[in-house]
Amino acid sequence: MNGCEGFEIAIEMRLHGAADADASERLNAHLATCAACRKFETDARRMEESMKSDTESFVRQVDGNRLRARVQKIKLANWSLPAGVLLSLFGFLAALLVSASFARKGGLTWRQLISFAPSLGVLLFAVALLIVLLFVYSLKKSAARIREARRAEESPDGLLAYCRKELEEQIRRLRMGWLAPVGAAPLLFLTSWNAHRAQLPSVLLVLTDAILPLFFIGLGLHARFVLRPRLQRELEELS
Repeated sequence: MNGCEGFEIAIEMRLHGAADADASERLNAHLATCAACRKFETDARRMEESMKSDTESFVRQVDGNRLRARVQKIKLANWSLPAGVLLSLFGFLAALLVSASFARKGGLTWRQLISFAPSLGVLLFAVALLIVLLFVYSLKKSAARIREARRAEESPDGLLAYCRKELEEQIRRLRMGWLAPVGAAPLLFLTSWNAHRAQLPSVLLVLTDAILPLFFIGLGLHARFVLRPRLQRELEELS
């Protein structure tokens, strides 16, 4: 290898930080006397900066697309709370209907059921009303979060800040929130089981009583051991 070829390689190496001090000094001495190598260095530096700029632009675009996709997921996740509350209401009403059905099969009429436990009826009505009010509140809250997400989509900085805020909020809610469906499961099971405890137990009977409680337990465990760690990993990626 002769001529300026070796110095052109040295220029490329220095641009990539691979040239030592001695090689850099020799290159500087050569550049002081060689116009062709100075032009080569200028062109190489310009090309390197252009490639770096294109790469950074591509990365920003990819990050922006990832943030927008994450915001879409967060928007869908915001509807999970009202959906969960509504599901809880349906489960509560289903447990009541199952209990009343087995009580009637035992010979009790609706009038006897009401007169047997009027205070219990008031309590059950209060619980159902509380669930309905919680559903309305969660629905309004979710709608407000959706509007905030749409505003955040107007700028990249807004997207990043919104994603971090929402992920932190979801992780905070799941810290203890996963216990709610797990804690409700035994109550649902006991409510159904108590309604027909005088009957002979069977596999079908136990499965019927256990399906809804097991579903609630699954929801809670999924939130604790699958959903929360995944949200924490996503938050670390944004940090």
